[in-house]
Amino acid sequence: MTRNNAELRPMKLLTLVSEGIIEDQLLRDLRQQGINGYTAWEVHGEGHKGHRRQEWEDHNIRLEILLSDELLSKVLKFLKENYFPYYAMTFWVQDVESWS
Repeated sequence: MTRNNAELRPMKLLTLVSEGIIEDQLLRDLRQQGINGYTAWEVHGEGHKGHRRQEWEDHNIRLEILLSDELLSKVLKFLKENYFPYYAMTFWVQDVESWS
């Protein structure tokens, strides 16, 4: 498909915020689950799990990943089993359309 024939496709946008110290391992694991692209930022903030003071502690990361319904289910199952019990992590999912 060329860019001239590209169409909007329904996708899911997974936004994940977690501890920066696990970034490398998390990205390796996500690739093994089938993720082939993401956008990442270093972030800081405050929530029900407390305030991260960036100058004293490692940073937090925010990942945004576009994926299909099927891949989303696989990734969330993996994260719930392997990351959520052990690390400060939150996520949300949005319905989006991706031009590709």
